[in-house]
Amino acid sequence: MPDLPGTIDTRAAKLVEALAQQAGLYEKVRRLSERQRQLIEAKDSEALMKLLAEKQQQIAEIGVLAAASAPLRESWERDRDAAPAALRQRVEQAADALRRVLAEIVAIEDQGQAAILGAREAAGEAITRLQKGKAMHKAYGGGKKPPGGKWPEKRA
Repeated sequence: MPDLPGTIDTRAAKLVEALAQQAGLYEKVRRLSERQRQLIEAKDSEALMKLLAEKQQQIAEIGVLAAASAPLRESWERDRDAAPAALRQRVEQAADALRRVLAEIVAIEDQGQAAILGAREAAGEAITRLQKGKAMHKAYGGGKKPPGGKWPEKRA
C-alpha cells in the first residue's frame, strides 16, 4: 500500500485521534455491557432487547471507524521505527487506552455469560424438580380417590 500523504507527525496525530475516537465508542459499549449484565440479572428481557439493539449500533459505528483508520494503522507500522520516541509513546498510550477498555468489556461480557449460564442452570434444576414432583404425585395416585371411592382407614 502506498504511503499516506503528510509527515510521520501528522499521520501519527490522525492515528492517535482515531484510536481515541474508537476508545470513546468502546467506552459506550462498556457501559452498555454493564447495563446488559444488570438486565440479565434482573431478567428484564424487554429492556435487554432494546439495549442489545443500541449496543449493535455502537459496534457498527466502531467497525466503520476501524475500517477508515486501517490505512493509518498500516502506515504507522511502517513509520514507527523512524518516528521520534515521544511520538511513539503518544501512539502507544492511545493504543493502551483502547486495549484497557477492550479488556474491561471482555471481563464484563464474561460476567454476563456466567450470569446467563447460572440462570439457565437454575431454570433446568427447577424444571427437573417440577418433573420429579409431577412423577411423585402421579405415582401416589395423583390426588384421585382410590377405586371404590373410599380412602383407606387410618390405623390407630
